[in-house]
Amino acid sequence: MGDHGHGHDGPGHDAHGGVLNIAIISGSMPPMPCGVGDNALALGRALAAKGHRITIYTHISADALSEGNLTINPLVSNWNWSGCHALAQQLLMDGPDITQIEYPTRAYGSNTGPTNLPLFLKLRKFRGPIVIRLHEWEKAHWLRRLAIWPMLNDSNGIMVPSADMREDILFKHRSLKDRPVHVIPVGPAVQPDDRPAADADAWGMQLKSWGVPDNAHPLILSFGFVRKDKGLESLAAAIAAVKKNSQAHVVHIGPFTPATDVQQEAVLDAIAQHQVADRFHFVGEHPLSVLPTAVPRGTVAIFPYTEGISNRRSAAITLGTLGFPIITTHAHEPEVDAAWSGLAQLIPAGDDAALTAAIQQISGDTVLQGHPEGFATYFGWDRLSSEVEAFYEDVYEHYRILIDPGCYPASMAELAAHAGGHH
Repeated sequence: MGDHGHGHDGPGHDAHGGVLNIAIISGSMPPMPCGVGDNALALGRALAAKGHRITIYTHISADALSEGNLTINPLVSNWNWSGCHALAQQLLMDGPDITQIEYPTRAYGSNTGPTNLPLFLKLRKFRGPIVIRLHEWEKAHWLRRLAIWPMLNDSNGIMVPSADMREDILFKHRSLKDRPVHVIPVGPAVQPDDRPAADADAWGMQLKSWGVPDNAHPLILSFGFVRKDKGLESLAAAIAAVKKNSQAHVVHIGPFTPATDVQQEAVLDAIAQHQVADRFHFVGEHPLSVLPTAVPRGTVAIFPYTEGISNRRSAAITLGTLGFPIITTHAHEPEVDAAWSGLAQLIPAGDDAALTAAIQQISGDTVLQGHPEGFATYFGWDRLSSEVEAFYEDVYEHYRILIDPGCYPASMAELAAHAGGHH
């Protein structure tokens, strides 16, 4: 870890007493459509609000930003070896206290540059912990898992959103047990300038522009990328089952390009097979500001995940945080299921009859309530960023012992307060 000039006074001290220079590497950032980029930005803002200095390095398609302690640097033209070489050069010059790589299995395409970045930095004598925030694992192809092994192996710590993911990784790669692997949920992909802003009239006009009839009830919201594990095929079957006695309509907000996406094409095929194309409205990518500030009666978000809700499901977490009632499927992990039982109406995964019954229920007089306070408590960025700070402290202690305890301050707080040289 470097001897940076970090002597700063004032309110910007974390729970451990110091201000850190933190580098976050993300394959996307707004306005690029990706929940991981939105999530990384929200985490960066939460850490910056605690006084840390955050630099997010991302693709050139993103917008540059300088906002208090947070900077977005869109410098990577391609995530291949050449692009990551330029990124490594910048990191070597900037000398962050800790470097965090956001890694969803799809974000960098077929490029292997990011998976080899930790090794490349170490070969260049980069000093400082490198951590991975792994967003997905179970669904990744075995070749993808093999490809990211060097990145995990050369890291000093790993964050995962679920205990199941942690257990699976450590079972398959037991050598990773020698470093911190913390379970920290993802948070809501909500930015300060991107919150519901529509009043009732504006929301009504928005729905009309999307082709949603005035008598739609219940109005079901779906959000994010369309994937088979989102359960939209089950939702199509349930809408078909209630169609005669319900005016249920589904509005999906998020990227939708079925002509180039096999999974999205399969969803369209299921909708056509069930003859409910008139009840589904795929409206494309929109900011959260198009949503209503007050959740209208009869509006609910449904996420019938085929493998159950988990704490990596940013789409459900985001709409729940914004106050929308949630119907989703039981979690595989008992502790997660118990937490979500107080936040949403849960049904068995893969049970089309249970999903149909839930929609029939809200098609009548039953009104579901949202639980924004519960989501704020469980998934609030202040809490999650404190867990990330604790993870950094654990990683630093591991790194310090691994390299040379005599060469480094005893804690990250001492490091952050230490004045002097640079990497």
